[in-house]
Amino acid sequence: MTVVSSELLDVISIVTDEENIITDYSGRGMYGERCLGIVTPNQMELIGYMLEEINDREDSKELINEFSQMIRNCRTDNMGYNYILYFPYFTVDGDE
Repeated sequence: MTVVSSELLDVISIVTDEENIITDYSGRGMYGERCLGIVTPNQMELIGYMLEEINDREDSKELINEFSQMIRNCRTDNMGYNYILYFPYFTVDGDE
């Protein structure tokens, strides 16, 4: 598992409410493994807001690289009214 940087977690917390950030999500086919997930009603809108926030930062090149790695491995689940974007190989806890 790759640990998500504190800078990228800061971006995520700016573009969504804290209760929408799931740090221990286990999606389909993960067999109990835990990863980062973000609950949202609109997946593409969330990604757009994240890219805007990343572009406004001095360390944007590093954050774009990290975020693009996450997006390449992104999966989604439908939660009824919302979706969850989850990243099976990314965690916020280095102990995983």
